[in-house]
Amino acid sequence: MTSRTQFVTCLTNKRNGISTMAYDIVVPRLGWSMDEGIFVEWLFQPGDFISKGSNLFVIEGDKAAEEIESFDEGFLVIPDEAPKPGDTVTVGQLVGFLISEGETTPKYVPTEPNNPSPPLPNTDAQAPSSTDHSFQPTTSPRSERIVATPRARRAAKEIGIALSTVAGTGKNGRIREQDVLAAEEPTNGPWGSLVSQMPEGNLEPFTPRQLTAIERFTLAVNKAVPVTLTRGADVSELVSHREKLNSKPQENGFRFSLGDLITYALIQALVETPKFNSYFTDKGIARPDCINLSVAMDTEDGLLVPVINNADSLTLIELASTVRELSASAQNNALSLDQLSGGTFTITNLGMYGIEQFTPVLNVPQGAILGVGAVTSPMNDGVPSHTLQLSLTVDHRVHDGAPAAKFLQTLCEKLSDWE
Repeated sequence: MTSRTQFVTCLTNKRNGISTMAYDIVVPRLGWSMDEGIFVEWLFQPGDFISKGSNLFVIEGDKAAEEIESFDEGFLVIPDEAPKPGDTVTVGQLVGFLISEGETTPKYVPTEPNNPSPPLPNTDAQAPSSTDHSFQPTTSPRSERIVATPRARRAAKEIGIALSTVAGTGKNGRIREQDVLAAEEPTNGPWGSLVSQMPEGNLEPFTPRQLTAIERFTLAVNKAVPVTLTRGADVSELVSHREKLNSKPQENGFRFSLGDLITYALIQALVETPKFNSYFTDKGIARPDCINLSVAMDTEDGLLVPVINNADSLTLIELASTVRELSASAQNNALSLDQLSGGTFTITNLGMYGIEQFTPVLNVPQGAILGVGAVTSPMNDGVPSHTLQLSLTVDHRVHDGAPAAKFLQTLCEKLSDWE
């Protein structure tokens, strides 16, 4: 169901001055920005023996659900007071124990909110080399976060309110629980007044993933300065080349889509125009050495945007295969946090729905996103041609209009002159 996240769940306890062999099982931090998550389920029953390396339980963070791996062993104890499936839990919160055979179960003491969890171990860490092009953000995107207390975040999830719509009254605009509760009132502000005039219906509270998406979309509109440029590209040669590729037998009957070729051309345009592979920070424009392409995907649980790391190092068939693997993982809710983080440019495609042009929403803090529309076939001197509509949204704080137009022109040239 989910990917595996390694986490040292067990800490040697000292109670009443006596060292024991019991180990605390606590909620890990799934990414530096996580304050809390949803406890999904235990993967074992109380009393089961847990071996080192076993996936112990599942936590859903802002972006994905993660199976948490144990680095120690013992018999599982789940106290009656421990969080239940569906409960909101905070980072560092105690959820259970691992004990030795015959050992007395320690007393369960609820963890204070926001206790820091141990750091994620990096067993594969190596000394950096000059040829390492893995994604290393130059600054922390913490400035893009919405500052709120844990109680406020919990209240917002229970009520179904996006924190981005709540005005904070705490220090430096920090959102407090009472701010969230006040925002729930139907008479609170013009939005609440409008909602109060609507007929009642069955309310579907927002999921944590939906709330995260809403906050990011709101940031893209309120924080960034979005500008969208549109242009058509002659892709007659591209369509012909795809037919030639698919006329040749591929392994496992693999067939290329137009989206595969368009994505590959986009990556080549980014290679030639590295300044477009950048993102906004409070201190300046960050320009990574690698191209980590985010690909928007529609799933039953909503929008997911997995990342193809070092996309510029992949061949066409490697790129197409990677997209299909990520799509399968997205549909099965099996994407890891690492697969959803670190993107530097986003592509989103609505052409399969017949949409020719649209305005893509920035994937902040990225500086640009490309929207791919449908291919139309107008007649050109009696001969049908193939035209692809592209929509490029840029953050004007990162890219000016003329360079954005030139980048779109470069991409269109690559699509038109595929050979």
